[in-house]
Amino acid sequence: MQATFDSTLEQKAVEGGHSTSSMAGRFAHSIQAKKLVLTHFSMRYTTAGEGELGVAELQQEAQKECPQTIVHCAEDFSVFDI
Repeated sequence: MQATFDSTLEQKAVEGGHSTSSMAGRFAHSIQAKKLVLTHFSMRYTTAGEGELGVAELQQEAQKECPQTIVHCAEDFSVFDI
C-alpha cells in the first residue's frame, strides 16, 4: 500500500489522492492483515538527514497502527513472500 507521506501531512495526502504511512497502518489493522508492504514514498523520504524523516520512520509510523502486522518497506525490485 502506498505511504507517500508521513502522518503530519495527512491532509496533503488526502487532497492529492495519496495516503500516509499511518493511514496504511490503520487500514492494515482494520482488515487484520498479516503483512503490509509500504510503497510509493515521496522523494523527501529517500534519505534521512538531521531533523528529517526517512523511510524507516514511515515504517515505524505504520507499525504503531498495526502492531500485529509485519510491515515492510519496498525498494525497487523488492520481492516479498505473501
